[in-house]
Amino acid sequence: MSLSRDAVLRVALLAIAVVLALIFANLAASLFEVWQLDTGALVPAPWDTLFGSGRVTQRTDLLSLIGFASLAGASLGCVIFVLERVFRDGWSWLRDQLRR
Repeated sequence: MSLSRDAVLRVALLAIAVVLALIFANLAASLFEVWQLDTGALVPAPWDTLFGSGRVTQRTDLLSLIGFASLAGASLGCVIFVLERVFRDGWSWLRDQLRR
């Protein structure tokens, strides 16, 4: 049983989408933690330069919440893409098996 080039590319695309979903979800969770910090608390290292503030303010709360929503939506989009492809390919394979 040899896999066609098309099948290998489809699997690679799904793997990339899953990895992107995990990265986006991790970033979203990190931003959610920043959003939960009390006003005046220190902002964690990767986000303090992005927000331009070492301490939590209303601005950092807003930016972290917007970033969280954007990245969580991107992660959800990647997951939906993977699920749609897997179900569609599985359904096509099942139809092909039943036709035989």
